[in-house]
Amino acid sequence: FRIRLLLQKVEQTLHQNEGSFGGQVTINDVFGHVAGDHVLCVVAGILKDSVGIKDYIARVGGDEFAIAVVRADALGAAERIAQRIIAACKESIVYDDKELRFGASIGIALTDQADTADLMENADIALYDAKAAGRNRYALFSPELREIAEEKKRLADALLKGLADNQICPHFQPQVAASDGAFVGLEALARWRHPVMGMVSPGVFLPVAEELGLLGEIDEVILCKSLEMAKRLKENGVNIPKVSVNVSYRRLKCNALLKRLEQMRPWPCRLAFELLETIDFDQDADSFAWILDGLRHLGVEIELDDFGSGRASITTLLRLRPDRIKIDRQLVAAVDSEVPGAHPLIKAIGEMGKSIGIQMTAEGIESPVQARVLSRLGCDVFQGFLYSKPLSEPDLVQWIKEHGASCVPGIAGRPLS
Repeated sequence: FRIRLLLQKVEQTLHQNEGSFGGQVTINDVFGHVAGDHVLCVVAGILKDSVGIKDYIARVGGDEFAIAVVRADALGAAERIAQRIIAACKESIVYDDKELRFGASIGIALTDQADTADLMENADIALYDAKAAGRNRYALFSPELREIAEEKKRLADALLKGLADNQICPHFQPQVAASDGAFVGLEALARWRHPVMGMVSPGVFLPVAEELGLLGEIDEVILCKSLEMAKRLKENGVNIPKVSVNVSYRRLKCNALLKRLEQMRPWPCRLAFELLETIDFDQDADSFAWILDGLRHLGVEIELDDFGSGRASITTLLRLRPDRIKIDRQLVAAVDSEVPGAHPLIKAIGEMGKSIGIQMTAEGIESPVQARVLSRLGCDVFQGFLYSKPLSEPDLVQWIKEHGASCVPGIAGRPLS
């Protein structure tokens, strides 16, 4: 839910506080719109109980509310009201013998100008900051937040244009066998080549893409261009054993995914989907298990990315039975550091995976020590800067020519590039 809370001082100072109540969409989807409407009524009661008798409350959208409050200490009143709303919304409610939970995120904006045209927008900006900080909290608007929001808006507009103009492309990071350093595959990683900004970091544009709902579209671009690359190289005598591509939750849930993959066959190489750690595997596994079965039927290998620090658990392995897990780079980095417990943890993961037929890749390998230790602990495939950074297609071809036929094993302590 979203709440716009307008608080006005007696001497013409206006506060606006917009809050977002999380959970209504899920409640509607799972329990139906009647349950969602009941929650809206509960929220309306919470708002009424959180403000004074002279204040105004209105519902301005599906999950949006506005509250106008006249107070002498506008800022203090806004924070007190926000705290009361957040606390009340943390309490679950029972409807039709079902326990429903939701939460509130609130943004507060303040002005001493008579013109309040920007207040709603400022409150939105503060609200998004509160949600980004973890939800169920409030945030105060500041000019710095507006600058960040405007930059994000410019980036979002540029990204939309970049997708339309074919600026999104894959770079490829080679993967090698732990036993002998042989080239066994690669991971395709999304890159944005902007004509002015140059190569934009995925850490910058992928969060924006997620907010815009574009991750599925980017996944499709990377998948298509990666398979096209593998086909081109194969026709020129350069063999790519396997391509692994990241797949977001949105892409995984796309009804047309299996049909699209069927249309793209035969593939020029083995294909693997890396399920990102942003997927809540334990909660959502059953809802997309049939999709994973369909992928396996088509011959797509399933890999769990960032295992050990994401949301995947041991239960996930038993339920999903992926072909491979990728040990998170944080655990890899801990191998040759003073972090206690890293070695036994990785060894335990490896032994558990081996017992149920799951292989193990270590990503983020940067030192020969890490390679040697992780090989002993059960990792059979390595990926990281010790062997190669992510490469453009021409650079990948050159790398394969230099290393693909007779790679020097990282476990021997010599990097491949």
